[in-house]
Amino acid sequence: MSYHYLYIPASFLRRKGRVGIFTLLLLLVSACSVRQTAPAVSPLEEALAQAGSNRAELEKVLRRYSLRPEDSLKYRAACFLIENMSGYGGYEGSQLDDYLIYYKLLAETRGIEPAVLADSVTRMYGEFRPDSL
Repeated sequence: MSYHYLYIPASFLRRKGRVGIFTLLLLLVSACSVRQTAPAVSPLEEALAQAGSNRAELEKVLRRYSLRPEDSLKYRAACFLIENMSGYGGYEGSQLDDYLIYYKLLAETRGIEPAVLADSVTRMYGEFRPDSL
């Protein structure tokens, strides 16, 4: 890494006085200017990019609520939800289907204790382990 130093003779500062100091400050400020960077991607666009194959469905929701002015609050709510959905997901698979049978049976059998029903489901389908989903 190389450093570049700006040498300003003392005679220049003495002769020009305040004008010289102002010029020096102007040079320093312009030397420290920020480079132009690419425009930042909006959180909404970033979330849509991460949605993958679901992007078309999310854009359909945004289009629906952007058409009518009275739906502006719904549009803003949809934008908020889409922007903040990153990192959230769901489970799927046969083990989850087996586990959900417990809740289905629990709703159908009102007279059986939940612990007895859970024991029966465990004997039929094995122990439920969320890490296997």
